Amino acid sequence: MNRSLMALLALVAGIVFGALIRASGSATLADIAHALQPLGTLWLNALKMTLVPLIFAMVAKGMISLDRSGGGGRLLGITLPLLLGLLAFGMVLSLVFGVLFVAAWPVAPDALAPWMAASTAPAGVPPTIAGMIVDLVPSNPVAAAAQGNMAALVVFAIIFGFAVSRASSGASIAGFIDGLADAMIRIVQWVLIFTPLGIFILSLGLALDTGFAVAGFLAQIVIASCLTSVLAIAVSYGLAWLLGGVNPIRFGKAVLGAQAMAAGTCSSAATLPLMLECSEHKLGIADAVGGAVLPLAVSIFRFGVAFYQGTLVILLLHAGGMALDPAKLAIVGAILILANLGIAGLPGAAVVAASWGAALGFLGLPLGLLPLLIAAVPLPDILLTVCNVTADLAVTTIVDRWLRGARPAVAPAPAE
Repeated sequence: MNRSLMALLALVAGIVFGALIRASGSATLADIAHALQPLGTLWLNALKMTLVPLIFAMVAKGMISLDRSGGGGRLLGITLPLLLGLLAFGMVLSLVFGVLFVAAWPVAPDALAPWMAASTAPAGVPPTIAGMIVDLVPSNPVAAAAQGNMAALVVFAIIFGFAVSRASSGASIAGFIDGLADAMIRIVQWVLIFTPLGIFILSLGLALDTGFAVAGFLAQIVIASCLTSVLAIAVSYGLAWLLGGVNPIRFGKAVLGAQAMAAGTCSSAATLPLMLECSEHKLGIADAVGGAVLPLAVSIFRFGVAFYQGTLVILLLHAGGMALDPAKLAIVGAILILANLGIAGLPGAAVVAASWGAALGFLGLPLGLLPLLIAAVPLPDILLTVCNVTADLAVTTIVDRWLRGARPAVAPAPAE
């Protein structure tokens, strides 16, 4: 069975068993469940242990690779700003959708109370916009890493990665970063072996305190993620039509095979060969364009992820009883986009941990939420991957059109 699905089942089982033990009033069963909690905490600490080196290594590695691919001239000059611009556009739409979703289905204001109570983060004076921006550039990167300020660590990793790619001795440093990233991924893979057990124990303890209250919030996360993924797929069709000049019917027929592959594998990278074939033979895109744009898009352009993350930020803030500060939302959106740039190739649960670690810290939310986010991913992950693949092909049509000049909105399909 897929490990991600096992994590979801473990979460549900933990909630059910914990709530039943709570309802039974059995002191013996409650004592046994509480005695297991250190094992869950041990697993969570092992996951947290990898976050600082993992995020630093993956983001720096991604920036080095991105900068060294910069010889693509006009094509890269069009593609890179387009990808980043669309990610920002998707994040804004997602935040707006999150506000509408919460208005239609309000989040219980105490849904995160157990996590917030367990957090050791001190309450302080709300930061100003200038203060939030200044804090993103660490005066001491080592201290920022030690304090768990991963938003600042992401910024430093981006600057460091670009500097290494331009340094005369950068090759040896880049090799070290590659090795560090590989080592961290290996440790993460070891930790993730115990994901179902860790999540079961943690959710068991949570349900002992809250009963079935957490189940409602989990359902909101899953449903919101699925809805935003469907919306992002629809937006991708619109982008291919309005900016790429390929009408939705033709585009839908062309990408259907790649979408099926994405749904079956839940991996954009595994779908890349089929995407390249679809780009050239079904969309009529030049091989040189598809061959350059699609690998870059697979590496850094997770359009569906941007959509679902923005909405989840809104849900998490409401559940934590925190205000929606527009400046803070803008900065956390940028952090999520930047954190996603260098995590290609990570296991699914590790993607959640690496991409959310910095954002949760910046928002003042506990890292103990990571198991909940990891367990909530499997069902939406199918739609998220379909969306990412669809958006990658939509972007390829846009770049191809902009490189060749305007082409007819409805072009005849190439001969099979």
